[in-house]
Amino acid sequence: MYELIKVLFEEQTSNCAAISRKIKGKATDESKDRKLRRFLSKVEIEANKAAKLIVKILGISSESKWVLILD
Repeated sequence: MYELIKVLFEEQTSNCAAISRKIKGKATDESKDRKLRRFLSKVEIEANKAAKLIVKILGISSESKWVLILD
């Protein structure tokens, strides 16, 4: 999950084909694309957990006050 979020930030895209090209592994890009699409179709990411992960990745102190808006 961490690598997926990291790639989303780095690539600034939600295009599965573009993301799958950046994910490390021996599988072909097409195979990684199919796996990513299957994963995303079956997984429901809770907003509060996603927010906590994003804050952790960005290195924002948990002590500071902030507002994160997810669309």
